[in-house]
Amino acid sequence: MRLTILNQYYWPHPSATGQLMTELAESLAARGHQVRVVAARVGAAGGGPLPREETRRGVEIVRLPTPRLGKQTLWARAADYGS
Repeated sequence: MRLTILNQYYWPHPSATGQLMTELAESLAARGHQVRVVAARVGAAGGGPLPREETRRGVEIVRLPTPRLGKQTLWARAADYGS
């Protein structure tokens, strides 16, 4: 089965959703599914820039740039999630 997972965060981001999506995607890939993850191009604090595309443990990862407006206001948060 071919699956595409859309989530704001993915490995190596330390957020809970990033960790859960990483475990889910890698588990599905280990079972023979073709898995692609589309996530924001933000990594862990202090880390260098993440590659736009890579494959890790059988999962194709595509990272898209985001405006990174922050969470101070509702509109900024909505724009980040929407992008």
